[in-house]
Amino acid sequence: METLLAQGRTEDAWKLAQEYRFGPPFSGITVIPDAPTLYGRLLLARGETDDGIRQLEEAGAQLDRRGWQNPLWAPWKGLLAQALAAKEPARARRLALEGRTRAERLGINSAIGVALRDSAAVAAGAEEELDLLRESVEKLGQSPAAYEYAVSMVAYGSALRRSGRAEEAAEYLDQAERDAVRLGAQAVAERARNERLATGVPQSPSRQRGIDDLTEQERLVAMRTAHGQDIGQIAAENHMSIRVVRMLLASVHHKLGIGPDGLRSVFGGGDA
Repeated sequence: METLLAQGRTEDAWKLAQEYRFGPPFSGITVIPDAPTLYGRLLLARGETDDGIRQLEEAGAQLDRRGWQNPLWAPWKGLLAQALAAKEPARARRLALEGRTRAERLGINSAIGVALRDSAAVAAGAEEELDLLRESVEKLGQSPAAYEYAVSMVAYGSALRRSGRAEEAAEYLDQAERDAVRLGAQAVAERARNERLATGVPQSPSRQRGIDDLTEQERLVAMRTAHGQDIGQIAAENHMSIRVVRMLLASVHHKLGIGPDGLRSVFGGGDA
C-alpha cells in the first residue's frame, strides 16, 4: 500500500486494504511502517480528511505511550501537520517542528530531509518555505532516499516558480521528473511535468547532467563502482565508512539521473 501511494495509485491501495481487511482495530504487533499511521495516510490520500486526522491523532497517542518516536517508521506528525494546516495553522507548525526535532535527534539525513519538507508545507511565509525546502533537498541529496529526494525537488521547484525564479525552478523540476520516471513514481513525475510547464521557460532538449556536476569524492566512488569494486573495498581503500560510500553513490545516481546499471556506460571500462 505504501508503494502504491508513492506511485499515486490511491484507489489500488484502497482496494488492497479492503481485500486484506486492513484497518482498525489494529493489533499491538509492531510492524514497519507503522500500520495505523499508514492507514491514516491512506485516508488522507482518498480525501477523507477528518477521518484521516482522527486516525493519525490516535496512532500518534499510542506511539507516544510506547515511546516510539522514530519518524522514519511512523511519520504521523508531519502527515497530521499538513492535514491540519488550513484549519489549525499554529498547531500544524508546532507538530511539524516537533517532528523535525525528533528527526534531528535521530540524525539520519533522509528523516531530517522529510521533516524539513513537512515544516515547509506549513511555513508561515514564502521565504521560510524556500529556506526549508532548500535544506530538505540538500539533506535528501546526501541520502539513499531517492523517492523522497524527487518529492522535495518538486516542492522546491514549485516554490521557486511561485517566487518568480523560473529558470532555477525549471532546472530542479527537470531533474525531479527524470528521477521520478526512473523510480516509477508516476504521480510525482506528473507533478514535476506540470510545474515545469507552468514556469514558462522554453523546453530544452532532454539531457542527463554530466560528470562535471559530481564532487571529487562522488566521481571517485562512481568510477570505482563502475569498474567492479564493491562498497567495502572502496570504503577500505579510501578511508571512508561504508555508510559514506553509499551516500556518495546515492548522490551520483541523483545527479546523473541513472540507476546503478548506468554507471559503467557513463564511466567506461578498464581499471579505476
